[in-house]
Amino acid sequence: MDSEPAADARPRRRAEEILSRAAGLFRQNGYHGVGVDDIARSVGVTGGAIYRHYRSKEQLLVAMIDRVVDRLAGLLETVRREDREPRLRQLAEVTVGLCLTDRDLMSAYQREMRSLPAAQRDRVRDQQRELATVWARALKAEVPGLAAPETRYRTAALIGLALTPLSHDAGLPEPEYRTMIVNLVLAAGQVPVPAYPRSRGRAPTEPDTSRRRDRILHEAIRLARAHGYPAVTVESIGAAAGIDGSTVYRHYRDKEDIFLTAYELAGRQLLSTLDDDASVHELVARYIDHTLRHGDLVAIWLTESNHFTGARSRDARALQAAYTERLVRALRDLRPELDNEHAEVIVRAVFLLVNGAVSLGPATRFSEQRMRALLQSMAAACLEVPA
Repeated sequence: MDSEPAADARPRRRAEEILSRAAGLFRQNGYHGVGVDDIARSVGVTGGAIYRHYRSKEQLLVAMIDRVVDRLAGLLETVRREDREPRLRQLAEVTVGLCLTDRDLMSAYQREMRSLPAAQRDRVRDQQRELATVWARALKAEVPGLAAPETRYRTAALIGLALTPLSHDAGLPEPEYRTMIVNLVLAAGQVPVPAYPRSRGRAPTEPDTSRRRDRILHEAIRLARAHGYPAVTVESIGAAAGIDGSTVYRHYRDKEDIFLTAYELAGRQLLSTLDDDASVHELVARYIDHTLRHGDLVAIWLTESNHFTGARSRDARALQAAYTERLVRALRDLRPELDNEHAEVIVRAVFLLVNGAVSLGPATRFSEQRMRALLQSMAAACLEVPA
């Protein structure tokens, strides 16, 4: 009697193990950087054994995303049952909790949507729109007078902040880390509407693409933002730049070289804004300005960075780490009661808040000046959150 359930449970356990190991590999190397044989080796089985549970790598990804979609739907339903209108704290707790307990699956949900079949992709987009609507309602309950464009950017900023655990393994106990991120969401979300400048400001300056090398960079970033890094080829970049693929190779070794060059240039430009006398508020303001200038590049890095490997990729990450370390020092100068771990959580959360909003792209009714004022006020609130 007891042997039958155990026999039935064994395939389920193996399917779960395959799903878990695959999610970890996708998070580390990206969906396109992982093969079925890689997954099989991590589980300790043959590639054929994987196919007994999942028909393809794509079906594995679909199963991961379905798992997250179902969990998010269940959590949203719980929030709705407990309160007629969901509160910002509840949404933050739900999102941060899911990031901490299902980090690999949530990373696949965040990063790999373009790799899904069309029907599944549409389902995820529908749910993301529903989630954004729920967050927007909670925000409007917290801050009177929010207009639609500002609500949209605040929502993206707060969701980006709540997803901090997906890209940062803090050296803190999980309950403390969870509480800290939730408090950061609340602090940023409850900021009153800033006193916006009356002028809408000048239109964003178009990048200088008169040099062929710069035009290649510009078109590569634009295409990757629109279609995803794996879908872009050297030939498509060349066509967009008005040259053939062979000409692209005179300037760059391959597709990865193009994107890593763009990140290196942007990273060095950001590091050039560092100085020992700048306060943390000044450094954050410079980061916001930099991110507004490089919004497409930031958006690609958020979802596509695991496609880049090797020494140059590590160097690009080292540039980010250097800027993070400088802001951590500046924050601790302002708030000596913070240790490095707590200060880094705040700094990284501020980065992701800014990145989340800017990655939406410009809106006709929300100028760059207003975006800058909004992000500076939200970031300033985060910098004051107690550990």
